[in-house]
Amino acid sequence: MLTSQLTRFTKKPIGRVSSLFLSYHSFSKLTSSHRLFSSTALTMSLSADSINPKNYYADTKAPIARLSAKKYFEQLTQKEQLYAHYFSKAGHWGSRAVLRSVSPESEDIFDLILSINKAVKGDYSAISKELGEEKVKSYLEYASQFLGNLGNYKSFGDVKFIPRLSKGDFETLVELTNDETSLQLFEQTKYIIYSLTDKTALLGSPEQGHVTGYYLNLVTKAEGEAVDSALAN
Repeated sequence: MLTSQLTRFTKKPIGRVSSLFLSYHSFSKLTSSHRLFSSTALTMSLSADSINPKNYYADTKAPIARLSAKKYFEQLTQKEQLYAHYFSKAGHWGSRAVLRSVSPESEDIFDLILSINKAVKGDYSAISKELGEEKVKSYLEYASQFLGNLGNYKSFGDVKFIPRLSKGDFETLVELTNDETSLQLFEQTKYIIYSLTDKTALLGSPEQGHVTGYYLNLVTKAEGEAVDSALAN
């Protein structure tokens, strides 16, 4: 199931129900970004000394289920089917907009994950023999959670997550693909993937030095809170 989720993202969006969940996810991810200015207390409670990397590891043994809308899709009229088809296709193609709204590094990590999967053609057995099944599993769990959240921060809670395998093991995995594109992308992202400070562990206001790809440096904390207040009414 982990590798099938990766493979699905390497293909061009196809019709009907293949990417319906992305349409909902894209909307919920973008709207949830308005919470960035309402988590000040939680953000301020973090300090570099209090951060334990183990608390930010990607989930392990998380259940992965295939969602199928085929039964309900077939009950729609032709017009409704076309609407659902193009809406889901737009959601799939809009994935990069969501990635860019999460964090500056999310899109490059996304490309790294897809590049690795393409290089091994979705088959990680050879790498498992060299690196070990547990380490490859840890990578796949990180990649799966990243794709599920469309970014390296959780959709609910805005907390960063990092791979369970070490940076060195991740680098070895990439080297074993013998793929230049993957190597270059890993070189660009290897430090930020694992970076955990009081500024990077949570999404927050760029005015206070925190991470966000949503407001960039164009919106102040006061302006963001005003938007939150307006949307709440």
